[in-house]
Amino acid sequence: MRLLIIAEKFTFLFLLMILFNAYEFAYFLPGMETFSKTQNYIEPYRFNIILMTVGAVIFAFFAVACDKLLRKKGEFNLINFTYN
Repeated sequence: MRLLIIAEKFTFLFLLMILFNAYEFAYFLPGMETFSKTQNYIEPYRFNIILMTVGAVIFAFFAVACDKLLRKKGEFNLINFTYN
């Protein structure tokens, strides 16, 4: 069930990135523009899709981590203290 929630967040973020051309934000990183022009093993369209996928994975990770930390304190147990 948790995996489906994470997949839902990833899909939503990925679709938002496609809608707003989020691959352009990666070019603010130093050296990314020259790297994208000099690499010749991936065509530019696929390279931009890969950039958006990596961005969606990173944002989904942070969304899940923030969701986990902001829940009620009783739900987040790092160590289970129940004995069987």
